[in-house]
Amino acid sequence: MRIGILPLLFILMIAVNCVALNTTGLTNRYKGSEAKDKIQEAATVAAQLYAIGTGDFSGSTYLNNIYLPPILAGIQPGEYYAKEDVNACVEEIKLFGALKLQPAVAVLFGQCSNLQPDNNVYGNVN
Repeated sequence: MRIGILPLLFILMIAVNCVALNTTGLTNRYKGSEAKDKIQEAATVAAQLYAIGTGDFSGSTYLNNIYLPPILAGIQPGEYYAKEDVNACVEEIKLFGALKLQPAVAVLFGQCSNLQPDNNVYGNVN
């Protein structure tokens, strides 16, 4: 009886933190590459809002506000990040653009500055 319960408990514990569950969307985490894409999309929208609001349509404004936020956030493609943290970061980037503030500033000082990988029981899986 005891030998049967321990392997079952071990398999259940692994299944709860399984990569298969993450890819199906049944968990509350984004893969790093997906989180980076979401931040990139938010930065693009925010850069457009910023450019329209300030009248600054130079190429450097777009480069700084579209390409820098995902880099500055330090997202690692192989890790997993909590959905609520990524979504808070995305909303804040859009808000900064709407308020005529550079989206790169949101990444440096806002919700995106403390995005940490969500640790798994089994460690990093690439």
